[in-house]
Amino acid sequence: MTFETQRLGKFIEAKAAASEILRAEGVKDRAVSFEEGLIMQAASHILASRESFYGLEVIRLVAADPGAIYPTLNRFEDTYRMTVSSFENVEYANKHNRRPRREYQATDFGQTVFRLFTPEK
Repeated sequence: MTFETQRLGKFIEAKAAASEILRAEGVKDRAVSFEEGLIMQAASHILASRESFYGLEVIRLVAADPGAIYPTLNRFEDTYRMTVSSFENVEYANKHNRRPRREYQATDFGQTVFRLFTPEK
């Protein structure tokens, strides 16, 4: 089995396990989509080294259109209760000549789901 095949196998297993956890929690009645799985995987890679992430980081890792990522991140927060978010300080953002970024943190439940996708060391 090649490395890529092993990684794909782990992703498929993680996606299936996430589907079961979300169903058991009563927040999802169908399988985790491929897109949701990729976003979960990207978030887990970031959360392996930090306590929070920004949507733009996920967009860069997944190489996807923001119009596809942000609705999913909103669903992770509002429907699945996997994340909570807040906007960074306006003064800090202004100092860096940009709009405030939305920062996402995993809830305890979200950590359980994201851990399924955590890269092996």
